[in-house]
Amino acid sequence: MLWYGFMTEDDKMHINQYIINRLKEEDIKEYTCVELIMNSIRKDTIICNPGILGSGILATNLSQESNTTILEYSNMLVCIYSNIKYKDYDGKLYRDRIK
Repeated sequence: MLWYGFMTEDDKMHINQYIINRLKEEDIKEYTCVELIMNSIRKDTIICNPGILGSGILATNLSQESNTTILEYSNMLVCIYSNIKYKDYDGKLYRDRIK
């Protein structure tokens, strides 16, 4: 499980590249990595402090059925959070995948 605390979009991209590099070093080619992130995340500034701006799951060696279930579940969470506000900020989620 991946958790993103006080971070920017630039920080997230740095973490994603780190993950991709480690997967390559270990010669792991089959993986699923899905992230759910609040729409209020910005490129290089933190505009609100909900504690956690997003979270994700990184899984390897799963069946195609399990990978599909993870993707379907993450889509459901994006739908559930489609009208959410955190204080006065956009609390909606979007889904991102590391490939």
